[in-house]
Amino acid sequence: MSRIRPRAAAALLTSCAALSAVSAVPAHAVVGEVAKEGTYSYTAQIMIGDHVRGCTGVLVDPQWVLTAGACFAEKPGEAPAAGKPRLKTTVTVGRTDLNSSHGTVSEVGELVPHPSRGVVLARLDRPAVGVDSIAVADTPAAEGKTLAAAGFGRTKDEWAPERLHTTTLTADKVGDDLLTLTPAGTAGGICQGDAGGPVVREDENGSELVALAAGSNGAGCFGSEATGPGQATAIRVDGLNSWLRDHFKSSLLMPGQRLNPGEKLEGARVELRMQKDGNLAMYHKAGGQVLWATQTFGNPGAYLQMQSDGNLVVYKKTGGQGKGGNLWASDTFRSPGSYLQLQDDGNMVVYKKDGGQGKGGSLWSSDTFGRPVTFTSGLELRPGQWIENKNTTLLMQRDGNLVLQHRESGVTVWASGTSGVGNYARMQDDGNLVVYKAGGGQGKGGDLWSTKTSKNPGAFLHLQDDGNLVVYKKDGGPGKGGSLWNSATWGRPTTLAGGQELQAGQWTSSKAGLLIMRYDGNLALYRRGDGTLLWASGTSGVGNYARMQDDGNLVVYKAGGGQGKGGDLWSTKTSKNPEAFLRLEDDGKLVIYKSGGGQGEGVLWKVG
Repeated sequence: MSRIRPRAAAALLTSCAALSAVSAVPAHAVVGEVAKEGTYSYTAQIMIGDHVRGCTGVLVDPQWVLTAGACFAEKPGEAPAAGKPRLKTTVTVGRTDLNSSHGTVSEVGELVPHPSRGVVLARLDRPAVGVDSIAVADTPAAEGKTLAAAGFGRTKDEWAPERLHTTTLTADKVGDDLLTLTPAGTAGGICQGDAGGPVVREDENGSELVALAAGSNGAGCFGSEATGPGQATAIRVDGLNSWLRDHFKSSLLMPGQRLNPGEKLEGARVELRMQKDGNLAMYHKAGGQVLWATQTFGNPGAYLQMQSDGNLVVYKKTGGQGKGGNLWASDTFRSPGSYLQLQDDGNMVVYKKDGGQGKGGSLWSSDTFGRPVTFTSGLELRPGQWIENKNTTLLMQRDGNLVLQHRESGVTVWASGTSGVGNYARMQDDGNLVVYKAGGGQGKGGDLWSTKTSKNPGAFLHLQDDGNLVVYKKDGGPGKGGSLWNSATWGRPTTLAGGQELQAGQWTSSKAGLLIMRYDGNLALYRRGDGTLLWASGTSGVGNYARMQDDGNLVVYKAGGGQGKGGDLWSTKTSKNPEAFLRLEDDGKLVIYKSGGGQGEGVLWKVG
């Protein structure tokens, strides 16, 4: 590690943020001694882009690394954006020598920046199995006390070292958010590449993370001309445990861990819940549908355990490993160290100790992953599998019904109307989309529903961004034509004039509101964001539709009904207002205006 001189916090963070360079440029780092094998294994090397930027981080949970926010900032002084990093980011943790095979190498799937502290959580796509994380301190470092630091940044001799280096530092000053540090005795300091690295309090009670390295003047670092006594700055992390707990979305069950009644694992698209009735069930977050379950209900107090032998087991309340009482198991015993992961693609997998997503080693899975939005010949949707885009999800439910749901509200906008455990959907090579019963298939019978688009070899199914589900000819597609069948569930404009309709499954949305002509025949208004039902027509019946009549009346008709034909089920009673129109306002209000009205003027009817 090299010696460093103090700078203003903003300047130090800026120096860490502007780390782009042609070669593997680290952000400020540690220039001390080479770490002994197996020590400080919670220290992570972070590589952003193709050697665009390098930092150090700290494993604080098997799936989360804490580092300096400046490492991911697009511009100096800015906070990093939440969500998936713009550039591919790779984390290596659990090895003091980057050339060894110890530990875990994983991409980062999500960033969660702290609103004010200048740190960010990075979620690993592949958990760091077998690597010990470090506890985050509840109390600050004391002034005058010695602290340890580690990092993968420059040393006095190397631009991009391949081994972890450590040093000792003295806490000179403890500020509200920052520590000022000086190398202890003749120890080295912090250099480029160490930003986000651990600053640790070590005593007879163990090690605790008190801060993350932020920056220095680079004295003693390779390529730096800075001289003189060095000082560094670090970002305090004590007191962040509550924030960390709030943002840890646990998607893992490690060896020996239990999921007790009422607890859950949470992935990007699905949740696994250990229900109080004893059933272990996976739910899709968007529609709330059950994708997979152990069917062990009727056993209150039952719990899930990831056993040390590798078996995933649901036990009765009084049962347990060696005691009996197992209700369901993955039958993956004889694989000690195995763990359970809820993947971002929606699949639940038991992996071998050294396995993981993208690495292999799967022992068992729920088979509930999402499929591509374009479904070509031969592809199938098995129970619990789905296709999704930004607006809608097509799901093969466990009850045998193929349903299209609006993601925000969870409302079903179209369904095949089929039922039967084990039913599945297949896009056949003759161009027909078919729902088969379990055991059925092309040439074997058992078809329950189809799009009736056979004799079109090469045809494919596509879930469009506008919410419409379409079977296209082989050479067709969005913007090219060639539609053979569609669900008619596309979104409509926020203003409906006389003569315009919302057919079953069609919808329109504004900034705050979502209006859907539900598949069950109810016209419903929802609040965007949380899916709260604000209003509904109270009608029911498959095939019902809403029509804005040219006389100014909004009417829900049953299938086959219409203006002058009867079959009206509900209306706004605003007739005798020719050229009136319906509008879903930005604030979520649904309004009928007189001709020439708008923006609160000429209101005939309003809800929401």
